[in-house]
Amino acid sequence: MTDLSMQARSNRAEHGAERWWRAAFAGVCLVLGLAQSAAAQTPPLAPHDLSSVLLPPISVSEIHLEGRTYSVFIVRPFAPPPPQGFPILVVLDANGLFATAASNAAGRMAFSDVAPLVVVGIGYPTSDIKQFLLRRTFDLVGPLPPNADASTFAGPTGGAETFRQGVVEKALEQVEREGLGDKRCRVLLGQSLGGLFVVDTLVRHPNMFEGYFAASPSLWVGNSEIFNRLPTRAEWSATLTAPVRVRLEVGGLEGKFSERMLKAFPNWRTAPDPKMIDNTVRLAHELSGVPKIQVSSAILENESHNSESPRVISEAITFASECPNRAPEP
Repeated sequence: MTDLSMQARSNRAEHGAERWWRAAFAGVCLVLGLAQSAAAQTPPLAPHDLSSVLLPPISVSEIHLEGRTYSVFIVRPFAPPPPQGFPILVVLDANGLFATAASNAAGRMAFSDVAPLVVVGIGYPTSDIKQFLLRRTFDLVGPLPPNADASTFAGPTGGAETFRQGVVEKALEQVEREGLGDKRCRVLLGQSLGGLFVVDTLVRHPNMFEGYFAASPSLWVGNSEIFNRLPTRAEWSATLTAPVRVRLEVGGLEGKFSERMLKAFPNWRTAPDPKMIDNTVRLAHELSGVPKIQVSSAILENESHNSESPRVISEAITFASECPNRAPEP
């Protein structure tokens, strides 16, 4: 008797599921039919119009500094800003990273996967990769010690502090002046030399941002001289005016160069070991236990120095949206 009852319930469930699928299929057909009808009435986009639909709306402005021009890209939430403004994520190397950051943030905000935030990219008005590499090397690396080997760089170094004060700070001021950004919820994201710049900013100006996200930071620069400049715990306590968050990530495959990369860049076979993983772990250890610094770190399994970018960008967007100083949502 029990078996028959279960079979009857099963039959009813199967018939119910079949009716549901038929209704769903009919609904899909209706939507497709309406879409096809609309498409028949709407002229196709010209190729030059596709940029307006491939990415969320992006505003672009320029900052001029000592004869150099910088591009500032901004993606903002569709909703009006709250009185205190939105959290801000600043993305360095915007020429290479901002498109991913913009689409990731906009899509996730649209589905309430993250709290609304403003994403600001800082880059250069050029599509020439050689110019891009030259300029980022100068802007992201500070003065090198006298005994440091500068032969591995694409060009001159030493402009980090000027870039920080004259471009990054001005971009932040622009967003905050428009009432978009919350000064208490600034986060800086950088990868590679950009990651070094993030750590250098933490060391030199720890109160400039609430959050510091460094991906595969090039801590090897200048014979890893940045470790010599880390403040003591007493100095951190005296300098920091509010708690800060620090996130450090590095690819699990960065312990050595792949054979494919060595074939493309054979001079790397004799290059000094950059100790990407070891240095990142060391920095996390140095910062752990420091009052007012909340540090977390991760080694990203099966990720290389270049493959990690989409993952790191997505995690940085989450990190920035979770600013502990952000007012609670109504």
